[in-house]
Amino acid sequence: MSKLAKRRRNRGLIGALTALILTGCPGGFNPAAAPPIPAANDGTRDELRRCVHLFQQKESAMEAKTCFEAASLKTREQPAELVAQFYLGRLSLRSGANARAFETLRLLAKRSLEEPLRTSVRYYLGLAAARQGKARVAKEQLAPLATTIDAQSRPALLAALASAEAHLGELEAAVAHLAQLHTLSDRPAERAYARATLSGLLQKSAIRQRWRALFTQANNQSLLRALLGQRLVQSALARGDIDGARDIERRCAPALHAHGIPSLLSGPASPAGKGSMVVWLPLSGSYSKMGRLALAGIAFASGAFATAPASGSPPLLVVDSAQPNAMAQLEELTRNPGVVGMVGGFSTTRTEALARLARAHNIPLVDLVSHPKGASKARYHVLPRPKDRAQQLARIAIARHPRAKAVILAPETPYGRRMSQAFARALAAGGGRLLKTSTYPPKTTNFSSRIKTISKLTPDVVFVPDRAMKLALIAPALGAGGLWAATPSQPGGKKITLVATADGLTAAQAKRWRRALSGAIIAPGFFPLADHALVLAYQRFSGRLPSLVEAYAHDAALSLLAPLRAGLGTPRALQQALNTRAVEGLTGKLRYELSGRRADPPQLYRVGPSGLEPYAMNSPKS
Repeated sequence: MSKLAKRRRNRGLIGALTALILTGCPGGFNPAAAPPIPAANDGTRDELRRCVHLFQQKESAMEAKTCFEAASLKTREQPAELVAQFYLGRLSLRSGANARAFETLRLLAKRSLEEPLRTSVRYYLGLAAARQGKARVAKEQLAPLATTIDAQSRPALLAALASAEAHLGELEAAVAHLAQLHTLSDRPAERAYARATLSGLLQKSAIRQRWRALFTQANNQSLLRALLGQRLVQSALARGDIDGARDIERRCAPALHAHGIPSLLSGPASPAGKGSMVVWLPLSGSYSKMGRLALAGIAFASGAFATAPASGSPPLLVVDSAQPNAMAQLEELTRNPGVVGMVGGFSTTRTEALARLARAHNIPLVDLVSHPKGASKARYHVLPRPKDRAQQLARIAIARHPRAKAVILAPETPYGRRMSQAFARALAAGGGRLLKTSTYPPKTTNFSSRIKTISKLTPDVVFVPDRAMKLALIAPALGAGGLWAATPSQPGGKKITLVATADGLTAAQAKRWRRALSGAIIAPGFFPLADHALVLAYQRFSGRLPSLVEAYAHDAALSLLAPLRAGLGTPRALQQALNTRAVEGLTGKLRYELSGRRADPPQLYRVGPSGLEPYAMNSPKS
């Protein structure tokens, strides 16, 4: 791009952005006003007036169309024909026949037109072009009218112009015009369109780099400032910059209030508002990466970044659990009657202190401890116990093979031993029989000798409690040994049920290894299915698929937020809801036992030809 072109582009963007603050007085030209009927004989003038009268009565659209078509034929090559064609174009646009409207108005624009008909044609041609996806034509027609159009027609022009600019990649100009549209329009549908489209554009990578500059330029109470403020707060939270997040939210507080968007944060040093929720995470030190991921999941659950924010989301009182004064800060917060719930805590030992405070003040706590033990009043564990996954896989094995003969192939680790024992107990309880447990050192990569021994036992089921990467080595080796999780591709092969934990499986790994793992049933704890509504929403929110940490942190917060949004705003009411209600989350349909453990079964997936798909107890065997 030449320097001159860049200067012109920058001037255009600056002009559009300046309009966010100084919208100016819209001009007075009204393209919807009836253009004067040119000189003609009295009969033709009366006929055109009758057609216009029919056009103005929307229920008479078909009669108006017939009338204008007849008038156009009678006045061919006369000035009156131009008026008839103009109205035919508008009728097509009104009825949704955008292609016909565009063609009619395009041909009309090429003819010699007098004002104000020329400008009216230009306006409606621009609208038709935008609806047809002809972005460049739409911008060429509409941009010169932006400062002279009347107030009533201006919103439609802004919407079409923003759509065209977005298609052309001129995102800042599109953002500016959508913000104007939201400010100027008094129609709920137009305001909702502006809000939804603006929210989507702000997630584009080109705009993400300009968030802070646009935030500074935006009007103090505008929707743009509120939406940008939300995203800047989230960005600061993802970095663990709590002070930065609070500063941004303080600066955008008037805009948040003006548009009914709940505040996301509340400072620990300030009094907690009614219905506040404490978030206890390590945002510094060796576990800060996990803490920041968890905070991003909690921020998403709060709903503050949605296009239409959920009502009833409480402020979050974020405490960095890695700081020396964290416990003193927490004790001060829990004495405040406005705190109704707590979420967080990875460490089993440190979370015990959190649980003691929860019990003392009868505040429900949903923790993120990976190996929850025992029962505790007011404490809930969003992560299922690892052995719950092993037991669920054993039940699947029994459901497929009522008298299942099973083999366990497990790593020589404490985790491998615990999972093997849990699987074996559930298998025996269901009437199955364990033929053998074959173990291997954690760094093993060649399994041929072990699988050769296993294949001689002709098992119905093979259980592998190990990481996804290890399973990707074991599954093909099983096939080479004659045991196939999918239909055998070699003569004499036996079809088995391969069940595994596949810990840490990512979307990229699932795609890369789908052929090797075909037919396996896995319980990785969490996997982001591409068609899951919450997964798609999270991807739009953060620009990435949620990880296991983000997913469980999201669901921990959602366990408390869902009843709060339903009006259950006291600790006692929250506990009752946690004990009796189910909430649809990223990791399943969240339900808790009275002991605080997850009551809903772990999520299971089957590896199919196109990737992972949900698997239930009643799924077919093949």
